[in-house]
Amino acid sequence: MPQNQPMPIGWVLEQAGEIGGYLGNIPMHYQFQGKRLLAAAAHKFAVNVDYRSQTLRLVAAFFAQKNVDLFLNTSANAPSASVFRMCKSEQIPQPDYDKALFWIVNTSGLVESVLRNRGYGSVLATAGGAVLTPALKIDGLLRRRGPLAGSAALGTSVLEPHGIGDEFDEFWQRTVAERHQCLLADRSRLALRWHFGNLGAGARQAKFVCARRSCKLVGYAVLISEDSRGSGLRRSHIADLIAENDDPRVIDTLLNAAFRQARAEGRHILELIGFPARIRNRLAAGHAYTRQLQSWMFWYKAAPSLRERCKDGNVWYGCLYDGDASL
Repeated sequence: MPQNQPMPIGWVLEQAGEIGGYLGNIPMHYQFQGKRLLAAAAHKFAVNVDYRSQTLRLVAAFFAQKNVDLFLNTSANAPSASVFRMCKSEQIPQPDYDKALFWIVNTSGLVESVLRNRGYGSVLATAGGAVLTPALKIDGLLRRRGPLAGSAALGTSVLEPHGIGDEFDEFWQRTVAERHQCLLADRSRLALRWHFGNLGAGARQAKFVCARRSCKLVGYAVLISEDSRGSGLRRSHIADLIAENDDPRVIDTLLNAAFRQARAEGRHILELIGFPARIRNRLAAGHAYTRQLQSWMFWYKAAPSLRERCKDGNVWYGCLYDGDASL
């Protein structure tokens, strides 16, 4: 990621040549009220049991960085969340960040993966799927679970990260102007390509679902993949979604196209974590299912000049694009 100052790539706990703990550090840029801010995102935080008493040394080094406006931990599990809370980090004030919304894309595949995850063998999981799948499909039909139709006036397309072009820079500049009071991670073309197209992100198989009106980009959603080897669950996450003026017709069009893309890729569910209510409400209108997450993933600590403003939930546009949650 381009940056104006050198920053460490991380810190380790080491003794007699043995690595006992690691905390990675990723620099990122944000835009807020016409200013460019520097954020530091925690990454791959892990400490061996024998080194747990030294955990705070790693976190202290992370927070000791100079000229950082925003410290982030966006993929926190329960242990790391407790450590960051001790260091006076706060939960992002965005409602329901501990609840995922999802639609079922492939009912039989989902049921079988859930049964395998609960310890059933392949034969029993397949048999159980044959019994339970029809009931789940009926529930989906009766409750009309799924994306809304969207707008016929909008065209959609799907791009790989390397295929996004100058129109994304133009859209980003319009987004910054439109959301002047919103704290936004850099979504310029180069930033998006780096985030979703770097070598380490290959397993995520990112896809950009784009919506255009009269050939003009008016919104996009980014899908990333997550496969569970143990259960066989194949999940598509909506890692990012921006729609011009938060137009519901654009949002619905993107969600509909994302659902179709997930189905084409053989995914079992399409899931969304985070985002403001105006985005989540469109999934709610499609009667999405809700899944409780094991912990609150998104923690932050702001510089004194930002601290009060960051307590306002309307300032945030938190999603898996922030920090390392989709890297």
